[in-house]
Amino acid sequence: MVKSCWKITGYNKLTRLFERRVSSALSEPEIRQMLSRLAARELTDDEIVSASLRKGMKGRRTDLDVVKSSTPGEGFWTTGSPRHYTARHEIFE
Repeated sequence: MVKSCWKITGYNKLTRLFERRVSSALSEPEIRQMLSRLAARELTDDEIVSASLRKGMKGRRTDLDVVKSSTPGEGFWTTGSPRHYTARHEIFE
């Protein structure tokens, strides 16, 4: 029987700091929210407020944006730097 999961990974530049697999029952919006929450831990209160502004607003930061890969199966990643997080949907037997 084929099974799947989401692999969540945290990086500081290219160094892997964190990895965890979670249920594939989580939806894409739930995974995006999880990545955004993980990224927020690295920000100051002021940076979180700025990253929460609407796109196009003056002073908006992109630290909490979650981008979907254009490559099939590559999942999502946060745009924060140098720490960032990824989510990849994995299939295994």
